[in-house]
Amino acid sequence: MRLVANNVIITTVLYLSDALCKNFLNENFDYKIWDSYFYLAVIFINQLCLQLEMFTLSKKKKVLEKYGDMRVTMGCEIFSMWQNIGEHKIHFIPALIGPFLEVTLIPQPDLRNVMIPIFHDMMDWEQRHSGNFKQVEAKLIDKLDSLLSEGKGDETYRELFNSILLKKIERETWRESGVSLIATVTRLMERLLDYRDCMKMGEVDGKKIGCTVSLLNFYKTELNKEEMYIRYIHKLYDLHLKAQNFTEAAYTLLLYDELLEWSDRPLREFLNYPMQTEWQRKEFLHLMIIQNFDRGKCWENGIILCRKIAEQYENYYDYRNLSKMRLMEASLYDKIMDQQRLEPEFFRVGFYGKKFPFFLRFCDSKRLGSKEHPGIFLVKGR
Repeated sequence: MRLVANNVIITTVLYLSDALCKNFLNENFDYKIWDSYFYLAVIFINQLCLQLEMFTLSKKKKVLEKYGDMRVTMGCEIFSMWQNIGEHKIHFIPALIGPFLEVTLIPQPDLRNVMIPIFHDMMDWEQRHSGNFKQVEAKLIDKLDSLLSEGKGDETYRELFNSILLKKIERETWRESGVSLIATVTRLMERLLDYRDCMKMGEVDGKKIGCTVSLLNFYKTELNKEEMYIRYIHKLYDLHLKAQNFTEAAYTLLLYDELLEWSDRPLREFLNYPMQTEWQRKEFLHLMIIQNFDRGKCWENGIILCRKIAEQYENYYDYRNLSKMRLMEASLYDKIMDQQRLEPEFFRVGFYGKKFPFFLRFCDSKRLGSKEHPGIFLVKGR
């Protein structure tokens, strides 16, 4: 019944398309009507009852014989209408990037081939209008992270996205910056897909941690996306806590702490943090980090942070909290003198070759050693 209803809807939309082009283009252009049209088309394509990949082979065959793939029909209509609005395309950038990206992530090759070229068009129009395509880049990066974490997209999509857009921009005057954007987005997809595959594993292991580190470093060094960097800092922190790597958890949280200052600048609610001043958040982080250094028996590092926060309490004449902090510092000295701890042994481990996951390739690190990869072997020093 739903398929019959959707067949009626798509027939109606085809008639509606003609009416829109005749009455709401050029000087009569109406943004709200066109915006509603595109969102209607996207919602139609994303309907669960139209995702033929989820059907049995026999059911899928019957649906295709009777109705065809209505997602592809609607995708072609979106592309056609997008071309019809001409110079008004700039009004829909970057608002429609997310919805169109979600459509292209549907595992239907014909639909992807129709919709992916729209991103080239968006890059071109923003380049004409602003001299760059920073809005397109920012929106693509933000939406990819959320959509791929929901299980959408695959390696085939990454390759298709890269090949279609590179071919499209071959003759553009802004080809160099376009290649840079496509390469950045493609590399991000590689890391996000690796991250998603690693997170499917049951136990916390070096793969999950290494993959998360790779992704957060990518957001920091290559994309300069501080908010996403902080999000993955906390994901890495949670992984370390789950594995009872308390010292590593402390060092991870320290990455966020180092981004903050002892100031009264108000901070919005973010992740599990309430709306508070920068000073209050940094104080909270210091206390959490000290607690983890204590649990990991890395007391010397905890003492350093105790001194730093004690200095802040002293500057604000907060002698009650200063007293508590001095007592905490004293307790850490007592633990150094009274408790035993074993020094861990670390080995330098390198991963070279395409057989290893993307985030590990050509990577040197110090670790306790691993038997996760059957192809790994020991290189003896001379």
